[in-house]
Amino acid sequence: MKKHMINFLNEFLVDANIKKVWNFYTDIDHLKIITPLSIRLEIIKHEGKKIEEGKEVYITGKIFPFFKSKWHSKITFFDNANYVYVDEMIKGPFKKWKHIHKFVKINENTTKVIDEIEFQTKLPFLDKIIHNYVISSLKKLFNNREIETKKHVNE
Repeated sequence: MKKHMINFLNEFLVDANIKKVWNFYTDIDHLKIITPLSIRLEIIKHEGKKIEEGKEVYITGKIFPFFKSKWHSKITFFDNANYVYVDEMIKGPFKKWKHIHKFVKINENTTKVIDEIEFQTKLPFLDKIIHNYVISSLKKLFNNREIETKKHVNE
C-alpha cells in the first residue's frame, strides 16, 4: 500500500535583488533568523557556514508543542545558477520530508521566494490529525519567515 504524501506550498515577494536573497538563504545562520523563537531552534552541527550540495545539518527544536525533536537533513540538490536547493530529512519526526527552496527574479529589486514541501507522517492512523496540525504550523512558520526575511533583506 502506497503512503499518502502531503504537499505544502508557500510563496511571497521580497523587495530585494535575487543575489541578496539567495546569499541570505544559503547562509546556515538564516535558520536562526527566520524561525520563530517559540521553536527554540538550535543548530547542533553543520559543515561550514554556507549551504551546499552534500552538506548535512543537525538541528533540534520544539516542532511539536510538548517535546523537542532532533532533525538530521542533507542538501540533496543545489543549483547556484538557477537559485534552487533541496533539503531532505534523513532522520527526524517524519517518515519523509523534502523541502524545495526556489528563488525567482521578478525584476532587479524583487524576488519571489518559493517553498515546496512534501512530507509523510510516521503514524498513518493519525494522518488526518497530524496533517491538519502540520499544515497549520507550517502556515504560521512561513508567515514568520516572510516577516523576518523582509526585515533582513528588503532594500
